[in-house]
Amino acid sequence: MTPPTQTPSRRSDMDLQSDDAGAQRWIARNRLPLIVSLALLMQTTDATILATALPAISAKLGIPVLALKLAISSYLITLAALVPLSGWIADSFGPRRTFLIALTIFTAGSLFCAFQDSLAGLVAGRIIQGCGGALMVPVGRLIVVRSTKPDMLVRALSYVAMTALIGPAIGPLLGAALTASLGWEYIFLVNVPIGIAAVILARRFLPVGSDAPANNGAHRQRPGLERILLLSGGMVLLLFSLALLGDGLAPLPLVTFSGASGVVLLSLYVARFKLDHPRLLDISLLKIHSLRTAALGAFFIRTSAGGATFLLPLLFQIGFGLPILTSGALSSVYAIGALTMRAGGPWLFDRFGFRPVLITGALISAASIAGFGFIVRVDYPQMIGLMLIGGIAQGIVFGGANAMTFADVQKQDEASANTISQLALQLAMTMGVSVAAMAAQLAGDPSINEAPLAEHFPPAFHVLAAIGLLGALCFSRLSRREGSRLIHTTSE
Repeated sequence: MTPPTQTPSRRSDMDLQSDDAGAQRWIARNRLPLIVSLALLMQTTDATILATALPAISAKLGIPVLALKLAISSYLITLAALVPLSGWIADSFGPRRTFLIALTIFTAGSLFCAFQDSLAGLVAGRIIQGCGGALMVPVGRLIVVRSTKPDMLVRALSYVAMTALIGPAIGPLLGAALTASLGWEYIFLVNVPIGIAAVILARRFLPVGSDAPANNGAHRQRPGLERILLLSGGMVLLLFSLALLGDGLAPLPLVTFSGASGVVLLSLYVARFKLDHPRLLDISLLKIHSLRTAALGAFFIRTSAGGATFLLPLLFQIGFGLPILTSGALSSVYAIGALTMRAGGPWLFDRFGFRPVLITGALISAASIAGFGFIVRVDYPQMIGLMLIGGIAQGIVFGGANAMTFADVQKQDEASANTISQLALQLAMTMGVSVAAMAAQLAGDPSINEAPLAEHFPPAFHVLAAIGLLGALCFSRLSRREGSRLIHTTSE
């Protein structure tokens, strides 16, 4: 009798070894974008994780829930102020060193936030987080671009981009789960082990050569204190005045003076722009019609969507009395809708063109937000449907408008166009939170001392929907030819 052969078993062992070796090669090849993805995951998750926990923080700290908009706005304002400086800082101190410091600052800020028992302390912690977040993501992307071979760059950046989509989808539900089971402090403490791991991995694997200055060893010229004060200082003063307006947390004359000072500083920066070398923000690119129109349209849509993202968890928990876990699950539907259309969006633009798709997407987004103004009681099919449709429409608009920003921009100006796009994003999200809170407050108790009731939310959603319609109006000014070079055509 012939004994059974052992060849299949040996072949199976060899296959397992081959699979392990392949996995190790894949990790080694992609560990740089994966490390940067950890930073991006912290930032994108942090942007959505807090809104779901606001009612719990309000109850624990005894702070009016609408006043907690400052905990969100302060983070976004810090990002807006520092994003224009990120490129210069990276070139001056080295991308690797800057990335490590940014990771450390963001992690320390998260730890600081977790132990605060006042609004002022929480805002201070969020500002610290913003200082780190404003640098670690753009500088991390810069490291990936400079350290990756050209034929692998698209794949490397796709891993980073996927994290940007996952973060907003898991943020609301993760925030709800942590708050319900452990306490609101853990929505910040969860960043600490991730941040420490990212720092250790970055120190171990980020190439030391990535700290070499750009442009053949020449550091970017220092922008100067005057330019920093005019641009970043102006934005901080203006946006904080908008965030504080109507809160009663600061005297009205002080809020007015802050806003007026911000406008003056920004006006001086624009007036001095032609003499400003180097330029922190190349506003001459706004002369490009496609960039200006797409950026402005996206600004209105992001303002509208950002305000709705802030209000929906409050409507679910305070207005309708739903449990925090239910609120978190519902809030995640928005991001899931946007995530599902990332693959289908390019096909729509290729098939129908940018102008009609952007206009239609903006109108659907505005209609979905307005729809929440007509919901007077819990209706899960209607709420889920509105958020899913709105998320899909916003995902299409954001992707298309972002691409249109670069449609007619020269290669050497792409970095400046990206700065304008990122800055508009942060400004829009800040404006959205401020406008939404103010509208809900004016519809209820103007003193902000009382939490809004269910009937106070509809006017706020209608205001946000009207802002979204302005985005559709902006996109209507695009010509049918604009964006045509971005359309992918397949030859037979």
